[in-house]
Amino acid sequence: MLRIFVITFLFSSTFLLTNIANAQTLEKRIDSLINLSQHTVDTDSSSSWADEALAASEAINYTSGIVNSILVKITNLVNEAKCDEALKYIIQNENLIRESKLDDKISFMMVLKSNCYSYLNFFEKSEECLKEGKKFAKKIVDKNIRNYELGRFFRISAAIKQLNPKTSNDLETILDYHQKSAKLFSSVEKDGLLNTGVIISENSIGETFLKMKQEDSAKLHFEKALQHAIKYNTKKFVDQSYAGIANVHYKKDNLDSALFYLESALSIAKKNRNKLHLGEIYRLLSTVHLKKGNRTKSLEYLEKYTKSADNLLTSNKNAVRVSADLLLLENEKKYNFARNQYIIAVAAVVFLLIITLFLITRILRKHKRVVNSNFEQQQELHGRLKKLQVPEQAEKIDDSVLDNLLNLAFSNDPRFLGVFTELQPNFVNKLIEKAPQLTASELTLSAYLRLGLTTKEIARYTKSSVRAVESRKYRLRKKLDIPSFEDINIWMIN
Repeated sequence: MLRIFVITFLFSSTFLLTNIANAQTLEKRIDSLINLSQHTVDTDSSSSWADEALAASEAINYTSGIVNSILVKITNLVNEAKCDEALKYIIQNENLIRESKLDDKISFMMVLKSNCYSYLNFFEKSEECLKEGKKFAKKIVDKNIRNYELGRFFRISAAIKQLNPKTSNDLETILDYHQKSAKLFSSVEKDGLLNTGVIISENSIGETFLKMKQEDSAKLHFEKALQHAIKYNTKKFVDQSYAGIANVHYKKDNLDSALFYLESALSIAKKNRNKLHLGEIYRLLSTVHLKKGNRTKSLEYLEKYTKSADNLLTSNKNAVRVSADLLLLENEKKYNFARNQYIIAVAAVVFLLIITLFLITRILRKHKRVVNSNFEQQQELHGRLKKLQVPEQAEKIDDSVLDNLLNLAFSNDPRFLGVFTELQPNFVNKLIEKAPQLTASELTLSAYLRLGLTTKEIARYTKSSVRAVESRKYRLRKKLDIPSFEDINIWMIN
């Protein structure tokens, strides 16, 4: 029997350990797929790997893998300027990401959501998302990840100001936000973390310096972005760096250098499929070729730019319409949630009021019963006390004296025994004659028993337990030598 148990235990343990090892191996493979999808410049490959990672994560219920895969897919949609689709996908998966309790992932989701709203010109909603997301970013324990997420918030804050017509000329503030963002991204020192944030921020600083007509400073930051791209072995967002450097060369009339960098930027932007970047590169290529005197090439790129701009405009109009519907739907959900919360709160208050009224009514009824019971008991004891007096004395005793005695008994007042002795001197003297060793508390107990109080009543008035009163009665019975078959209450009365 023992041998069978040992074999079964070993088999079960081996099976369990094998499953754990397989799950861990699969999780590592999923993490590798996600890492590949984050590093690649090819959007199709990135989305394909993210889909594969998502399916594998769902099969083994790997929360981190599911959330990361979804965020990669959303990021790809944002990078392709498909903000309406990205927003739809965020809203579909928002509850799932929030339920993961992963602060860095929730924070990143809110950054992407804010980015979409700002791109679609819903600036107030964008800032609202940033404000909420920042709370999650500040809760992140890992300093590197926390700084990375906070860097994103400064970057998106700058983007909101850039896109908003009311604040787009405030270049000093925009530059300050981008510099703070770059500083936070640069402080991150963690192996395996793809720091594309610092590349984007350096590009954004370069673009801001270009608008401020500080070409040398702009070029310095575009080159910094390229250095970071080489460091992290990625070509993501490098098209912006090349386009920025090309713009600097164009402004300095270095047209051949400008064309070289623009063609490099175009090659990468096509792989990234970022319509916004492609349009800007086509526009710059058209401008440079026109300045070089190549009208044919200039018109060719101008036509591509116009087509790209028209497509982008149509896409943006549709995206804004869809996003407005999504925003209305989201606001309606919030309103319904708030209304339901209000109804629940009102119902809870009404329920509590009903319960309170019920309890008060019950307490009042109980109090009334106790008062009536006490009054009846007092009247009964009143009559019993008068019967215990000799006829001549009973006539002389005032009712107020009896009431006072009973009140002293009910409140367990030490003066009770003295007043009782005055009214029943013969009874007390006989007890002392029979058992001189009786204590004051035992004489008080005897007085209670003579009044006909039950064990429970004595326990209530003396704030003792029933068992304690029964023990005291037993000791009193022994001292007074009362037979066990005789009722001690009747003995005291007689």
